[in-house]
Amino acid sequence: MLQDASAVFERGHIYAVMGESGAGKSTIFNLLLKLWHTSQGEILIDDLSIDDWNTDTLRKSICCVAQEDFILNMSIRDNIVLDDASISDEEVNQAAQLACMQDFAIDEQINNTIGESGCTISGGQRQRIALARMFLSKASVILMDEPTAALDRKKTLCIMENIRKECSDKLVIIISHSDDVASYCDETYFLKHGKLQKSEKE
Repeated sequence: MLQDASAVFERGHIYAVMGESGAGKSTIFNLLLKLWHTSQGEILIDDLSIDDWNTDTLRKSICCVAQEDFILNMSIRDNIVLDDASISDEEVNQAAQLACMQDFAIDEQINNTIGESGCTISGGQRQRIALARMFLSKASVILMDEPTAALDRKKTLCIMENIRKECSDKLVIIISHSDDVASYCDETYFLKHGKLQKSEKE
């Protein structure tokens, strides 16, 4: 439960939200997506109460990357584009490179079927497919929950560098326990006992 929590998130910035498990980090995402409603206080988006926003319009403007995102029993490419025929091969390949997928999704490998829930690939590879979807997204807000938890430090740093370059015009909020992730963020919020404390970069 959030108590006396106050934060300002602005487009063009990347924010980390850190804290112990169960501290309420995911609550922030549930509130922003209107999956939950506030019992006290308010959430303002462009000075308009979130309650006054059309739910479908709001959710279409947000891209979510879960720690364990859904993977379907089809090719890597199809898992990235998700039936969007307007996405070109060039765009898919660029998104795959930004998500550091070169070790398993180059050339014809990207057409490999990966089984139910991605059973033929690793957890880190599944995470990078979800990140490739994010790099293709036109959404203005990106919410990510431990998006690099299954990745090694080298790939984490590479992906965070790419997020900084490619998402500079978006609002990005990342739930993470990783200091490497936080080091690429403009501001970090620490959540403890339902309260948010901001630690700005020097």
